[in-house]
Amino acid sequence: MDVGGSLPTTATPLTDEFECPDKADELCSSTMEMMDRLGIPPTPSDYLTWYIYFAGPLPHLNLALDQRLRSKEPFDRAEYRGIHRQFFASVVEAQTLATSAQDFETMLRQIGPVLEKTGVRTDRYREVLNGASTGLSSGALGESLEPLVAGLVETTARMKEEVQVLELTVRNASKEIDRLRATVAKVRRESEIDPLTQVANRKFLDQALEEAVDWAERTGDPLSLIMTDLDHFKRFNDTYGHQAGDDLLRLVARVLRGAVRDHDIVARYGGEEFCLVLPQANLSVAAGIAARLRSNVANRQIVRRKSGDKLGGITLSLGVAAHIPSRSVDDLVQEADSALYAAKRAGRNRVVTEQELA
Repeated sequence: MDVGGSLPTTATPLTDEFECPDKADELCSSTMEMMDRLGIPPTPSDYLTWYIYFAGPLPHLNLALDQRLRSKEPFDRAEYRGIHRQFFASVVEAQTLATSAQDFETMLRQIGPVLEKTGVRTDRYREVLNGASTGLSSGALGESLEPLVAGLVETTARMKEEVQVLELTVRNASKEIDRLRATVAKVRRESEIDPLTQVANRKFLDQALEEAVDWAERTGDPLSLIMTDLDHFKRFNDTYGHQAGDDLLRLVARVLRGAVRDHDIVARYGGEEFCLVLPQANLSVAAGIAARLRSNVANRQIVRRKSGDKLGGITLSLGVAAHIPSRSVDDLVQEADSALYAAKRAGRNRVVTEQELA
């Protein structure tokens, strides 16, 4: 997945306003109070997450945490690690790209002197050849022929050595460029993929959804969004353990990815919640896809991989919304999320569209 463009500005989210002592004290106090209320240990990554939440420069982080807080279920460590990766992975990406840029600059500094030296040698070689040409064309050869030829042979040998050094340096530079290109591509891909489920992560989803809404606005093409959540996932996690919970998330991600079209986007929104972006799909089509997803998951029997023990089934609740002219990305997500919570309130294991909310 290639989102293109420059690095997101969220790589360094805090502005000078949040760095001033008075503001920092206020944010620190709010952060520690919230973490204490939720029973969250003050690890650096968790502290950063809530500090940024109260500072407010990442609205999508606030939306995700607000939605999670509304569920009134306690957070677990794995969920916090996922949130931190989703919203702060761009910092790691920026650092890696900066390191690659430094490596590239070093490589260019190494090539430069070689190219410059070779250029000087080439100019001298040209002068020698011109001198030889003048000497040969004058007709005054005699005893001067032998030193003339010897000079040409010696100069040509030196030039050959210089060219060989240049060729070796350029070959090494080409290999280094290929390595740097692969490193950048790997980092970019990893920054867009949820490591647990191998579907798109929140960072990629946010940008892809912005682009999809922009396209729908400009072309009038239909666009729909499905928000889905695993029913009673915490109970499953508490009963069978986090490893079984991770395996279940991977399974659901595979089912979702296998049930949609190639150009649709499946992303992990956070925790046990997934989001599907469906270009060229109106509300009716999207509702049909959501119904198929619900059925596919509900018909699965969860089996522990190592022991073969049957762990029962799992169901999905799904909310569906469609883009309408002038509707913002946040409004589209909010409509789908409201439909999802309506499905939860109605008993779970069902699909609710935004039309049913009216």
